Amino acid sequence: MTTLQKNYKDSITQIRQLHFEKGGGETINGIWYYKMDENELKKVSSELRKHLELS
Repeated sequence: MTTLQKNYKDSITQIRQLHFEKGGGETINGIWYYKMDENELKKVSSELRKHLELS
């Protein structure tokens, strides 16, 4: 834990939040699911991949 704190404490100033604004909930067979907007999902997925250096 101390290694994590030491190596990443400066990262707290670089946090960026991504969230979904479109889409909505739906109950299927008694279970509630959040159904995301496909275009927004692609946009957020692309942004995450870029930040994680996966693309």
